[in-house]
Amino acid sequence: QSYLNKRHYEAFTYKGFLGPKVRLIPHQIYVASQILEMERPKAMLCDEVGLGKTIEACLVINSLLQKEIIQSCLFIVPDSLVNQWFIELYTKFNISSQYIHESESNAELSQARFLILSSKMFKHDERVREKVTQKHWEALVIDESHQFNFNQDSPDIDALKKLNEESLSTLLLSATPEILGHKNLFHQL
Repeated sequence: QSYLNKRHYEAFTYKGFLGPKVRLIPHQIYVASQILEMERPKAMLCDEVGLGKTIEACLVINSLLQKEIIQSCLFIVPDSLVNQWFIELYTKFNISSQYIHESESNAELSQARFLILSSKMFKHDERVREKVTQKHWEALVIDESHQFNFNQDSPDIDALKKLNEESLSTLLLSATPEILGHKNLFHQL
């Protein structure tokens, strides 16, 4: 009987959607389930502000984690959202993550399974960016992805491209994906 229960659980399509402490909106379930049907779940989430891009991304990451498809994820988010991501991952999805303050040593980077890094630090701290790109991240989430200018060659864009190529899943979140123009939008994609 326990073997059958385990088999049913393994085959359960919405694994990772049960358990989080969130009230799901139907479009969030739809978006996350569509992304999870991809062999390599890579997508850009462009809902308007307040419609749940963070929840959708966390549903995807949580589901991949529950299915044992990934074991690590790097979250690159604006400075103002680092604490929000940390709190939401822990309180709503029971995912313990780490984040680095500018004044702290980044020696613990290699041990982190879930790391939240500010966009500012990723762009401007070459030492941190180098350490982050040396580690293999199975998933990558970039919140406010439009803040990166993908039209240009720069160390931060090169690092993002490397991280994307090596990751199984990449999720770009932006309420205003065209703010730097259509060309930047297509370069993000």
